[in-house]
Amino acid sequence: MTTNTRFIGLGILASLTALVARLRRSRSGSERFFKDQHFHYETLRVVAHTPYGGAEIGEVFSIVGKIREGNTEDWYREWYAMAKFVEHKADSINDPRGKGLALMRAQNYYRNSEFYLSPTDPRRDDTFANSARTYRDSLNQLGIEFHEFPVPYEGSQLNAIYYPSRADGAGNRPLLIAHGGYDSTLEELYFWFVAPALERGYSILTFSGPGQDSVIRHQGIPFTHEWERPTTAAIDAYVSRFGQPETIVLLGLSLGGLLAPRAAAFEKRIDGVVAFDAMYSFQDTLFTNMPTPAQPVVRWLYDNDHSRALNLVVQLKARVDVGAAWGVSNGQWVMNFQGHGEIFNAFEPYHLEGIAELIQSDVLLLWGEDDHFVDDDQLTRTQVGLENARSVTTKSYSAYEGGKEHAQTGILTSVHADIFDWIHQRFPRTESS
Repeated sequence: MTTNTRFIGLGILASLTALVARLRRSRSGSERFFKDQHFHYETLRVVAHTPYGGAEIGEVFSIVGKIREGNTEDWYREWYAMAKFVEHKADSINDPRGKGLALMRAQNYYRNSEFYLSPTDPRRDDTFANSARTYRDSLNQLGIEFHEFPVPYEGSQLNAIYYPSRADGAGNRPLLIAHGGYDSTLEELYFWFVAPALERGYSILTFSGPGQDSVIRHQGIPFTHEWERPTTAAIDAYVSRFGQPETIVLLGLSLGGLLAPRAAAFEKRIDGVVAFDAMYSFQDTLFTNMPTPAQPVVRWLYDNDHSRALNLVVQLKARVDVGAAWGVSNGQWVMNFQGHGEIFNAFEPYHLEGIAELIQSDVLLLWGEDDHFVDDDQLTRTQVGLENARSVTTKSYSAYEGGKEHAQTGILTSVHADIFDWIHQRFPRTESS
């Protein structure tokens, strides 16, 4: 065999080896629904609700298989079509539980279908109304007791739903109060908080505050960083109807992981607070979501009041990043600002600097090791700031266990086990009967 022939043979062997390796890799599964992180996360968010009736995996795969990467019109059309299909299917089901679960999925698919629509798109009214309607129909079919009532708030109103537990000893357990963040709805809170609470015999109150779902849509009230105001209003409205609970644990989701601790700093009736996830500065999420080389430049532009250049930078990012485009559009609506660069000013008051030190309740901080919204420094600053809290517990979740995402989306039953373990430990009278 000549030297050239030997080299050719080795080359062919190397190519075949590489091809086999690629084929083996191609037969491996995937941990993503989309390459785009935002599309992937918002799909995972729906799938995460499966344990509580919020999705069927097969339906979700049917939906995402028809959506092109980054195409928000595809997103609306396919999630909406499945919501309609499932709701229509519910009409033909006589079994109350089967009907109720179908309606519960429909409300979640409706919610997700409108996610990327412009705030001025008239289709948002239809999808939101359908989500709200199918949710309440679902609760009735499933036999879940709920009491919906308005919360008087500074000349207008917020909205709340109370779910009483009839389990033995429920009256001796803390009242749980839960709210969402930058984009969650009152209906979606069922999966994050209500279902696991009722399964364990806890009564729970959920409310929509300024800037959130029905409040921004129907009352036109934008967000406030002074979250103690709507929280106090919700507690007062509850007390006027159902009496003063002995113990209150407040749970906040996503941006609510900053808002709930802020409320606990000033509303002293709150005995425990869960930050799901921890967040110290909402504005800092804007900087850390810029490409790494651009972060110091963007921060310099902001610190030195170069608003025109900052506006251009945000515009450019929004053109190529569906998540950034959504973040700005949603912010203009729920926080009532104009332009693109103004998002930095709008987010600035949402922080715990000088606030965390005022918190005296028990605190549980949840954390994902690869949160695409919030960096590790925010957890550290929160922990350091909670110097006067009665206790501080941190639960971190790894990529291996599937908990790296924002709000541990994808392993909710594991996270709920940790939350309720913490409640049992911090408030042992919950075991009374």
